[in-house]
Amino acid sequence: MKRCITCRVEKPHGEFYKRKDSPDGYRNDCKACRKKKSTHNYHQDVEKQKKKRRAYYRKFIKKNPDFHLKKYWADVEQSRQQNREYYRQNREQRIQRSVEYARQNRAKTNAAKKKYKLAKARACPPWVHSSSDLCSQMAYFYEEAQRKTEATGTVHHVDHIVPLRGETICGLHVPWNLQVLTASENCSKQNRVLGELTSW
Repeated sequence: MKRCITCRVEKPHGEFYKRKDSPDGYRNDCKACRKKKSTHNYHQDVEKQKKKRRAYYRKFIKKNPDFHLKKYWADVEQSRQQNREYYRQNREQRIQRSVEYARQNRAKTNAAKKKYKLAKARACPPWVHSSSDLCSQMAYFYEEAQRKTEATGTVHHVDHIVPLRGETICGLHVPWNLQVLTASENCSKQNRVLGELTSW
């Protein structure tokens, strides 16, 4: 047991955060009091705290560049579920941030769109354009995404199973490389190959 110096209540060591330079290896204030203090400090100067946290995050990621990737693949289903839940809870804010970013960074946004269009054009073989059957098959996926969006109220995207701009492999813009995913699934997938294709 350990007594918190703030609330003066004796609690199990599990109720205290660990601290290497402390004699017993734990902080002197309990987790509950520490959280209250952190919340108070955060609201005292929000911008200062955000700047501090961003600096810490950049430093941490610099030392652990694969942190998010390893965390995602450690439990893919849980990661996807968390991403979907986060998207549902913050959909409007994310859309607003995207719109605001595009408005303030129009040159970068236009460059990114152009880059994607060119990559998509190069990834679509000429024989696909010349085949009405293949064009119809591709159109089906976009129609299906719109239908699912309207039916469920959840935004759906047409995704490339093997990304057009993957780090280790690039796919084609062809019918058999398309699939319909929810927006959150597509965003969490990013330019990665999931499922059985990860072993390619």
